Formats: sequence, structure tokens, C-alpha cells
Amino acid sequence: MTLPRADHLLRGLDEDQVRAVTAEAPVVRVLAGPGSGKTRVLTRRVAYRSLDGTIDSDHCLVVTFTRAAAAELSSRLAHLGIAGKVAAGTLHATAWGLLKHWWASHAMAVPDMAERDELLRRLDIPGEVGVEIGWAAARMLSPGRYEQVASASGRLTPAAARKAADAMDRYRSEKARRGMVDHDDVLSLCARAFEEDAGFAQAQRWRFRHLFVDEFQDLTPLQFRLIDGWVGGDPDLFVVGDPRQAVYSWNGSDPALLEQLHAHFPGTATVELSRNYRCSPAIATVAASVLEGTLPALRATRQTSGSRASATTARPDAAPAGVPRIHHFDSDRDEASGIARLLRQASARGTPWSKMAVLVRTNALALSLARRLRSVEVPVTPITFHRAKGLEFETVVVACLEEGFAPLVHASSPDAIAEERRLLYVAMTRAAIELHLTWASRRGRAVRNPSPYLSRIERECRNISELPATASSAREGLRAARAALGPLSDLG
Repeated sequence: MTLPRADHLLRGLDEDQVRAVTAEAPVVRVLAGPGSGKTRVLTRRVAYRSLDGTIDSDHCLVVTFTRAAAAELSSRLAHLGIAGKVAAGTLHATAWGLLKHWWASHAMAVPDMAERDELLRRLDIPGEVGVEIGWAAARMLSPGRYEQVASASGRLTPAAARKAADAMDRYRSEKARRGMVDHDDVLSLCARAFEEDAGFAQAQRWRFRHLFVDEFQDLTPLQFRLIDGWVGGDPDLFVVGDPRQAVYSWNGSDPALLEQLHAHFPGTATVELSRNYRCSPAIATVAASVLEGTLPALRATRQTSGSRASATTARPDAAPAGVPRIHHFDSDRDEASGIARLLRQASARGTPWSKMAVLVRTNALALSLARRLRSVEVPVTPITFHRAKGLEFETVVVACLEEGFAPLVHASSPDAIAEERRLLYVAMTRAAIELHLTWASRRGRAVRNPSPYLSRIERECRNISELPATASSAREGLRAARAALGPLSDLG
């Protein structure tokens, strides 16, 4: 039997993914947990609607948050036969292109782009204050309003907030004196053009009639203002995100924009991708335990070997990989040796080095641990939890899990603590088959205590009965589940 022209794109999708690809509402929100195939759904949605004639691919824009993600999306769309028709890019790059046309149409010179870090150095403004400048811009706060909000929320002391507001004034004045704009200005100016220039708005809404936005949980209020102005009163909007993986509030993002999308766009359809095709059931269950009491978002998602378990099932119905393990070491030197041993054991079992990762909370920890690992001749560069987002590995070691690092010592507000837990969840769900968590009683000369999250993780590990599965059978089971969906490169 020959499938209709677009329906072949539904082959290999689970029922939730099919619902997301074929939803007919003008605004669709897809809540997609780790390893649930979100990128596959996003690209299939574009291709499916293009082929069934409900959208014109020449008038589609897919918004990503990195150039690499945009290139990957374009590659996948080309593989699906939509090559060169759909525009894909970051919001900043797209807005910059639109603004240059707007300035040209108004016979205005294009301003130079300011490099914020360089300008801050010239003004002798510390980097941590530069973070506050970016946060205020992302939240659309004037210096005076920023001072009030930062003080009231406990983000900074009143004195520190006042100094940051003064630095903000100096930074803005210097940009204006030099005739420059920065990345946040580009978003703000483009949003204003949509709001104040009806001809411009109409032309751009026609040019990019169908809007798709990835990683929506990381959107800032300023970015949402631009998206909102873009879609206007007759939206055709498809967004993908996961509030449980919102880890950029320090940079101004607001996961509530995803959670409350239905309030802004009445009639929004919501589809939940509730199966995890990346992590073993044990890893998915233990990782979800660190989120208890945080955002009421997706249910814990679990993947089974060869067959699919319910998203609410407490235990898998097929043999999983091993339960995550916690390792305690006397010192950071011992920890590095222990991590090296774990990685060599994984290599001996057949895991390629490229499929292993060591994850830590901060850049400073990454540099320190990298030196230790080099000294014991291990080829794996530790990366931060943030940099690991969107990646996946067979074997993962989450290291340096001590009080003050997880959570960070300056994370004191409920919102900050919740984000630290989400960040650890992101780190743990990078692992497909094997997950280790390590901490040390001494780091240099400092005496350390274990992260408070480890007791909860340890309790959840005890609650899981490990079925008699070897690492090789778990690996084969994971591959079987992925094979049911199609090529590994098409998983999101």
C-alpha cells in the first residue's frame, strides 16, 4: 500500500509524536523531556505541513538558539526533502537581518555591533556586573526599575544593585556615544519596529508566515516580545520546550513563558512527549527524583528495552542498565583516579571514548579536574552542566557533587535552588546507559560535604530493584528501542 505524500513522515513515530506533528491548532506547544525526540518532531512537523499543503515552506522560519542547532535543523530538513526552502537561524541573526533592511528602507545608516565584553572592559565594569546588564536587558528593565527589582527579589543587596544600575547607565551612554548597538538592542529595536511600523510588520508576517521555535523554555521576556510581535493577531506558531530543563534564568530566561503560553494564546494545543528514548529506565527514574517539589511540568519519563513502559510506571518492564552509582573519595586526587578507573572499565566493555563524558558544575572545576585526569593519562575533557545540554553519551560521570557546588553557594533563593536542581537533572539525563556520581571529602585543602541532593538520589537508587542485566544487554536493548524510531541521527 502506498502512503499519501506526507503520511510517510509519520512512520517510526510514537503516538505522542504523531499527535505533535499533525496537530491542527494554530498554536501548538510541545512539552518534550530529555531524549523524547523533540528535534525529530520539529523537523517532521515542518516537512509534514509542507507536503500536505497547509503551509508554504518558502514562508517558514525555524528559530533556534545556536548556529550549530540551526545548521543541524537545516540538514535534517534537507534529508526530508525540504532543502533550501525553510529559513533556520537564531533569533538574533534573523532580527539583525530584518533590521538592516528596515534601516535601509528608511535611509538610515546601519550602526556598528558592540561587543559587550570589550566595551565593559573599556569602562572598567566587572564581568559579574555585565551579567546584570544582560539580565536587565533580557527582562526589559530600565536601570531604575532594575535596581528596584534586584533589591526586592534578593538578587543583589540594595547597595550592589545601585552600583549595577549606575554601571548600566554608563554602558548605555557609551553605546549611544559610539553609535553602537548590542545583541539585546537588536531584539528590542526589531520588536519596536513590529509594534510601530505597520507596513514592516505586515511584510515580515507575510514573509515568515509560519513560525517554529525550539528550546522555548529558554526564551527571555524580550525575545518573547519579538516573537509575539512577529505572529501578530493571526498566529501560526509551533513551540517545543521543557520547563524541567530551564537553566538560564541567570541570563534572563523565564520558563513561565512556556508554561503560561495557553493564557497568552487562547486555544493553544499542548502535546506531551512522555517517552525517553535516551536514558535507561533506572537513570530516568533517579534523575527525576532530584526535581521533586520543583516546577509541576512533565511526568517522569522512562524508556524500556525493546518495548515502551507507561510514563507513570515505577519500574521498567524490560531489563535496564545498572542503577546509577554514587562514589565517595577522600580527596580530589583520589576522585580523579577513580573517575579514570570508571572510564577505563567502560572502555574495556566496549564503550568508545567519544561516548563518555565527565560533567561538572563550573568552568573552574572543569579546568581543575581536566588537569588531574591528564596526569593519569585519560583522554576525556570535563565540561560544565550548561555546555552538556543537548548532548548525549553512553557513560557519564557527574563529578564534584559537593555542598557549595551543587547547589552553588550563592544560590539562596527558592528560584535559584530550583534551577540548580534542574541543572543537575539535565546533567544526569545526558547518560544513556551508565551513570556515576562522585564527590570528595577534601578538595585541595578545603574540607567538603556531600551535595544535599545525593541523599535523595541514594534513596531513589535503593528503591529501584536492579534486574539481572549486563551492560551489553542494556546497550542492545537501548539500540533496539532507538531502531524502532529510525536512524539515531534523527533523534532529538
